[in-house]
Amino acid sequence: MDLRTLAGGVIWIDAATDVEALLGELDSGWAIAHHSVSGDTSKESIISAIGASLSFPEWAGTNLDALYDLLTDLEWLTDESGTARNVAVVLDRASAAAATAGEPADWSKIVYVLLDAASWWQPKERNFLAILR
Repeated sequence: MDLRTLAGGVIWIDAATDVEALLGELDSGWAIAHHSVSGDTSKESIISAIGASLSFPEWAGTNLDALYDLLTDLEWLTDESGTARNVAVVLDRASAAAATAGEPADWSKIVYVLLDAASWWQPKERNFLAILR
């Protein structure tokens, strides 16, 4: 799979896929939030981890509305020259799936927010990619 050819969206990958190799295809123009999700991970901690990786502003909330608003704004996320950076959010729950039969807390709600954000960015010049495993 060549991530550089994608215009953005949500990609579901299987547990055997090497996430690090996929991310290695992306250049420095990408900001990457990569978080491993366990079966008992809270919605707030997932949102906080995404926020920390993408340098969300200090005032950012940890609810679903805040996550959507921040993922569809990203004004502060630029490179050294002021160019808007592309964004990849990776949520890896492969190890959690092996450890627990249940879904992480609010997993589907976070997935819906990522789907909505990817849809919002689709016609824009900046790429937004969510990789879920």
